Amino acid sequence: MTVEKKYNLLYEPWIMVIDDAGRRQAVSMLDLYKNAHNYKALTGELPTQDIAILRMLLAVIYAVFIKIDATGRCVAPDKVPDMFQLWKSLWGRGNFQYEKIEQYLKFYEDRFFLFHPETPFFQVAGLRTKDGDTNPVTQIIADVPSRAVKRFFSNRLGREVGQLNFDEAARWLINLHAWDYAGKKASTVGGDPNGGGTGWLGKLGVVYLTGNSVFETLLLNMVLVDDNTIIPLGSPCWAYDSKTPAKANVRPRGFVDLLTWQSRRVLLFENEGVVDGVLSSYGDVFDKENTFEEQMSGWHISSEPSLKDKYIPNTLNRERSIWRDLSSLLPFTSENIANIQPGVVRWRGSLQAENAVDVDAVNIAVVGIEWGKNMGVIDELITDRLTFNANLLTDLGQHWLPHILDALQSTDACIRVLGDLARDLAKSAGAYSEDKKLMEAAGNAIKEEAYSFFDLPFRNWLASISSICDDRDKRCAEWKAFVRDSILRMGTKLVSECADAALVGRDSNLNGPNVFSLFKSKVFKEIPTQTLEGGQDG
Repeated sequence: MTVEKKYNLLYEPWIMVIDDAGRRQAVSMLDLYKNAHNYKALTGELPTQDIAILRMLLAVIYAVFIKIDATGRCVAPDKVPDMFQLWKSLWGRGNFQYEKIEQYLKFYEDRFFLFHPETPFFQVAGLRTKDGDTNPVTQIIADVPSRAVKRFFSNRLGREVGQLNFDEAARWLINLHAWDYAGKKASTVGGDPNGGGTGWLGKLGVVYLTGNSVFETLLLNMVLVDDNTIIPLGSPCWAYDSKTPAKANVRPRGFVDLLTWQSRRVLLFENEGVVDGVLSSYGDVFDKENTFEEQMSGWHISSEPSLKDKYIPNTLNRERSIWRDLSSLLPFTSENIANIQPGVVRWRGSLQAENAVDVDAVNIAVVGIEWGKNMGVIDELITDRLTFNANLLTDLGQHWLPHILDALQSTDACIRVLGDLARDLAKSAGAYSEDKKLMEAAGNAIKEEAYSFFDLPFRNWLASISSICDDRDKRCAEWKAFVRDSILRMGTKLVSECADAALVGRDSNLNGPNVFSLFKSKVFKEIPTQTLEGGQDG
């Protein structure tokens, strides 16, 4: 069957945005760049899809405004001060130089047709199985399980499940390369159905910065310098030769390579104006260890013996809010080299130190997937956000962050003590050592409740800190006093609501009054009563 050129992403509306009036609308790529300063954010079907599209859009910005040679290195500007000056000039405009972007994208116009006989966007022309079969298009829709019996909570029903409009297909295609699950794929001629794991972003806990518009968000994530060195860049996928069906064991040459990384070999099949079939097999795969070209992830030394002394990407945990892991995000928080903070965060600190940004607030967003069995099932999609003063990322933060982390450690310690109280009350009520699961459940439930209680107050407290005007000791003592008093109230409530059997207890030592007295002494040991300027705390 002859494939015709159809649906060019430069001109067709397919990117979902929220405009200044709060309306959701679809725009083309060219329109996105022309009016990026007027759009608040991307708003596709899922947050995973939005970050995948944002990265593709970011690759264009790099390619247009940074000259890159055939090896993926920066040619001009080629000095660190020049890089900062370039970034400042882009930010200072308040909008993109649309003519430059339009000229660049039109040069590659043929590579942006969703359907093309030779170079379909993010696909491999002619990809096929030996028997000419195709798979259902549900395989690229992240919120629609392949098995119909599991579709109870999907937003797509009936005929919609088996087909996609072209704009939807373009969004899910980009999402597929970034986040596709692991496991067996289509057996295509010349392709490989096995090996390689998830898409690249599926291996990370993605960390990125957000601004007040799409323009600001793109530029804030445009990392140019790290540790006084220009980062390796590489090129977007459309600047390279078209892919073949074969799986390739290659490594990225820079961050821009990773922004459009082709984790899969894919082909969409169109029928009467909709996409109703797809083939997908493994594409460009590589080991994730020490891939420091990636700027949207933190890193830690692996505990696996086979990966000794190698760094692997941080991932997200559904049970831990982002503020509880500040040490993995912010600089100056570790005395050893076991952790490396995300490049985008270090870059934001450099911009602040260079007075390149006229905004003091840092808005960090994270998105990731918690995988199920063999990384072939999505158990949880995790998103979170955090705001704080940008000066915490500069040398000023070097003095603040130990105090903030100490306040966090005291919070964790007091919540653990509250969990101990819940377990001791369960034990005094009659639970024995063989009822360990019962006691652990009681402790974990109250700890989860406590973390939920402190979630919004901590975010507000952190966002309110002025590293220039505020007194470090006083602000952190205020937080600790709030934690101590709140934990004491929670403990008091826990005892008042427990069963009579817990109050009476098993003996003179293991009873409600005694375990509550022990609880209070532990809390006050962790956060003693302190006198603040102007009166008592609490």
